[in-house]
Formats: sequence, C-alpha cells, structure tokens
Amino acid sequence: MQPKNYYLIFVMLLLFNCSTNKEPIKETTYNDKIDYIMTQYLLNNSQCVISEIDAIENASPEQRAILDYVKGLSYFKLGLYHAAVNSFLAAEKNIPMKQELYNNIGICYYYLGDYENALRYLHEAFLFDPAYKIAVDNYNLVASEDRTDESFLEIPLQAFSDNCSIYLCAGWMNYYLDRFPDAVYYFKKAIEIAPDYVMGYMALGFLYDTAKNYASALEYYRQAIELDSLYPDLWNNIGITYSHLSMPDKSKESFLKAIELNKDYPHPYNNLGFLYLHEDINKSIYYFERALAKNNYYPELLAESCGGLALALYFQGSLQKAHELKQTALEHNYKMSEIIYLKEYLHWPDDFINIFMEQIE
Repeated sequence: MQPKNYYLIFVMLLLFNCSTNKEPIKETTYNDKIDYIMTQYLLNNSQCVISEIDAIENASPEQRAILDYVKGLSYFKLGLYHAAVNSFLAAEKNIPMKQELYNNIGICYYYLGDYENALRYLHEAFLFDPAYKIAVDNYNLVASEDRTDESFLEIPLQAFSDNCSIYLCAGWMNYYLDRFPDAVYYFKKAIEIAPDYVMGYMALGFLYDTAKNYASALEYYRQAIELDSLYPDLWNNIGITYSHLSMPDKSKESFLKAIELNKDYPHPYNNLGFLYLHEDINKSIYYFERALAKNNYYPELLAESCGGLALALYFQGSLQKAHELKQTALEHNYKMSEIIYLKEYLHWPDDFINIFMEQIE
C-alpha cells in the first residue's frame, strides 16, 4: 500500500513513499554540503544555494528531484522565473508533491505574463489535489484579472516558499536525502512557528508512520484532523497507519472517508483492494479496477494496482489475466520485480510476495 506523502504536501507531499533502497549521494563531505545548503536556503542566500546544488554529483533520481525543486524555489526568490520553471520541470518526474510544483510553475508563468500556461499549471495543481486550496485561490485570481491593467502584477500569488513553508520544504528535503532526525526537526519547527499549520502535522504523521512509530503518527494525524478534516490524503494516510496496526475496520473506515471527500482519488481505492484480498475477492477486484480507472498521475501506484489485481485474479483462478497484469505492473515499474521493494516499500505480506514472484508466471 502507498500512503500519500507530503512534502505531499510539499504535498508532499507520494503517496506513502518511503524508499529503503535509495542510493546515497556519494560525497565524502555530503552531510557538510547539505547542512551548508540548508543554512543558506533558510537565510535566503538563493544564489549560493543554486551554486552549491549545481556542485553536487551522483545524486539518485529522488534526491536530484528535491534538489532541483529547492533550486527552482531559489530562482523564484531571485525573480528568475524562466530558470525557476526549468528547475521545477526537471524535478517533475520524481517529486512527490506535484500540487506544489504545478502551483509554483503557474505562478512563474503568471509573472512572465504567460496567462495561458499560468492557468494551465494552476489547474493541474488542483487536479492533482482538489483539496489544495492555494492553487484554487491562485487560479481564481489569475482568471479574474484585467489584462489591460498591469497593476495586477503587484498582487502576490501564494507560492510555496515563504514563512513556515520554508521549514516544511527543508524537512522534506532532509527526508528525501535520508536525514530523518533533521526532517523531524524542521517539521516541528514549522508547527512551532504556526501551530495551526495543518501540513506540518500531516508531514510528521507521515514521517513517523514510515519510521513504524504508529502511535506518534496517529497523534499527529489526530491534531491535523482537529485543524482541518477535509483533506482526503490525510484520511488515506490514517488508513495506512491503521492497516500497519492490523486494525482493518478502522483502516477501511478511513479509506472510505478519503473517497467520500474525493471520489477521483485513486490511492484509497488501491488500498481497499489490498484490504479485501483475503476477505472478498469481488470487492478487491472492484476497488483495484476503480484505482486504475482514476489514476492519471501516479505510475508507481498504477504498477501496484496492476500487481494487486493480478493477485486477486490469481485467487479467482484467472491465471492468464493475472500473468498479463503482472507484466503490465513490471512495465510501469521495474522495481515490482524486487522482493525488498514489495516488502519494505509497499508493505506487502509474505504470502502476497511469494504468489506474485513465484506463482504468477
């Protein structure tokens, strides 16, 4: 199962995406370099940040994506909007928090006077996460402005680069660079500055869930619910934590709440498919098919849903269809052929892994 991460929401923001097999950046002074970059980023020394990021080599795709994202934010702060767009687009494939990415790309195009692309990317941010209110507000502002009056450029849009968001960004940067204690520090710093900042609590919940500290994860999710209970990704992640605690009824209730809030959100459908695999094959197939039908953005989730549906069809006796879906899953994500990925990243139980790897041929 995949939760939606937040960087998800610096959205974070990928869906339950804690990879245990990322290759570290191979630099003897790696920690010193990242510490220096983070210090300069928080001090708004944007040009220095850009130079230091350009000097880092041999980063994994996930690590490079978060570095490119921070580089884009730094260009944004310097008013170099074309360069910011290029850096954001370089991060697009492997960044989990695409709603933030598209929001910031839209803002760049807005300040460049390209309103068509501004509206396009702000709309993409909304489509990726309909609960993301910042993109909606920005879209409405851009759509309502009088193009004959350049004073509208004096009205700032809401970018993910200011105030406590800086600390959330720093937290996700450290998380994806495998620096868990530093990620916790920055997430907690975000909510210390803004106690009503719901994204900070959601990020901490996700972080503690990936660390298997489920009690702490639920406590931070509970605090997030008290602030705003209308985020479908929040309920989806709560469902994941309950599934880790072997509490299927609570888990199903949470996933269904996520679907109630956003019927086009594929993650909870996928997760319900797995919950029903041992209980009701017809329901499992239904939810996996819904997950596939709703999925327009998440290739890793697409692969997992195909894998889950392959398992359901295997249990149903449809061996040829199960084989075809397994091949489709591998085409979407080659890591589906790796036991450690299925076990540590997707949290598949051993019996599912054995059937998928050995029985579905």
